[in-house]
Amino acid sequence: MSLAMNEEEITSPSAASVADELLRELGNPAEDAEVAVEPFRLRPGTPVAQQGKSYLLACREDIRKFHNAGFPARAIERAFARALDNVLHAVLDTGLGGAAGKRKTPPLSLLASGGYGRGELAPFSDVDLLFLVGRGSLQAAKALSDQVLYALW
Repeated sequence: MSLAMNEEEITSPSAASVADELLRELGNPAEDAEVAVEPFRLRPGTPVAQQGKSYLLACREDIRKFHNAGFPARAIERAFARALDNVLHAVLDTGLGGAAGKRKTPPLSLLASGGYGRGELAPFSDVDLLFLVGRGSLQAAKALSDQVLYALW
């Protein structure tokens, strides 16, 4: 069996016309195109974890439309990373007592590594997070890390 194809097979009129039609309909996004992500706004009375999950699912559906329209993979990955950033900021802010810092916070740092750490979060990708905890704050840090993880899974 031969895998060689002639030029006519590669550039068949049907394939070219389908591609041309898609470009006319969707446009041709530039390589540096960005995909906007709606902000994450917490609603009182609904658990933060539930809201975070719902928001990420809605973002996934919105971002999928851009992917289907031919936006560059890098723009799609950055949009997923920004959506997750939005949820993590809100969950941490809530867990730390709000922007005013109403309660004493444990010495804790949240670091992202892997694709998410680079701002390249692919759809359905795992999220690599590292919680660094200071001495004597294990219980408070565990409670905060639980809030973060429940909001994501």
